[in-house]
Formats: sequence, structure tokens, C-alpha cells
Amino acid sequence: MAVDGVANFDALYVTRRVSRVYGELAEGEIHTLVYLAALLSIYSGRPPSWWGYEFHRVTPAAPFSEAVSEAIGFDVQVGLLKQRHHALSISRLGDRELELWEALPLNARRAPVLAASASAAIHLSLPVVGRSVQQEPQIKRATELSSERRLLTPLGLDALREQFEAVAEVLASQDENFTATAEASLLVVAVVWLEYLRTEFHAGDLGGSAEESAA
Repeated sequence: MAVDGVANFDALYVTRRVSRVYGELAEGEIHTLVYLAALLSIYSGRPPSWWGYEFHRVTPAAPFSEAVSEAIGFDVQVGLLKQRHHALSISRLGDRELELWEALPLNARRAPVLAASASAAIHLSLPVVGRSVQQEPQIKRATELSSERRLLTPLGLDALREQFEAVAEVLASQDENFTATAEASLLVVAVVWLEYLRTEFHAGDLGGSAEESAA
């Protein structure tokens, strides 16, 4: 079975980082965290194609990557990941293997955004990150259209970049030493942006309730 090497690294990396705190996480949560890392790579100036594999929006409103799904299945089969019912955690074998993969130059360049994504989940909680990412502009648009469309397309990134630029400007105005690409700064950007999306999510809920009440 041919498995995408970078997708495999991404899945193992976020699983190890998050499962050290939460113990286990669901496959869908791995997809969400890897997608968040891909978004942060765009914030860092990388083109969408640099990430190396695709995501699609699936029902109800979650990011999904076939490459990540295949990597997770392979890792469970060969013992790099442990599976208990629908929950996943990294095994000792997977931990040792990941340490070797981290030394590869391409993986080392991916690690800061993966670390920021996983740390955001630890800081905010996995459910909060999941709900917030559902409000990401491309996923939100696909949900409104009930479409399982491809994500991270160049034409759909304008709104995302505008949100990231606004966050970076606010942070830079508050801290003159703010460096947009440092790992710690990526975490701050991720948390502030996710909190903004969560606010949008609750505002939508409140707006819907108000409209229903008015009706």
C-alpha cells in the first residue's frame, strides 16, 4: 500500500503532540488539526500547493484528506498508531519512527505549523478547534452550498488571507517584537484567529435564534 509520506508524518506528529495531553483523539480531529496546520502554512507565505495533498469539505462541515485517512489506516495496521474503538494514540514504535522522520528537511519545515496547530488544540480544547475551523471561509462557503468541494483552492483564499492579515496587524500593533513566522507567534495567531471564528459561530447561533424568535 503506497502511503503519502508527508501526510503520514503530519498525522503522526499532531497525534503524538495532542495525545500526550488528551491521551487519545478521533480520526476526524486529526484531519482538522492537519488542515489547520495547512492554513497556518498559507499564513506563513506558502502557496496551497506546497502542502502536498488535498482536502475536501465533508458532511457536516469538516475537512477531510484521503491522503491522511490512508496514512492513519496504514499506521494502525503496522503498529505506529494504537486504536481503541474510534480513538487513536501514538505507539512507542510510532514515537521512535517519528523521531527519525523529524530530521528530514521537508518535515522540519512542516513542524512549526503542525506544532502550532496541535498546541492550539491543547490551549483551547479539541472541540473548540473543531467548531471554529467549521467557520473557516472555504468550509463555511461549502457548507452554505451543501457542497463537498475541494478546499485550499487559490481562488477561495482571499477571505482567509484577509482574516490572517487583520490578526497579524493587531498582534504587531500590540507587540513590536512580534515575528509572524516564529512557532510561538504561529500559536498566538492560531489561537486569536480561532477565537475570532468561534465568536462568529456563536454570533451566527444568536442571529439564527433571534430571527426564529422574531418569526
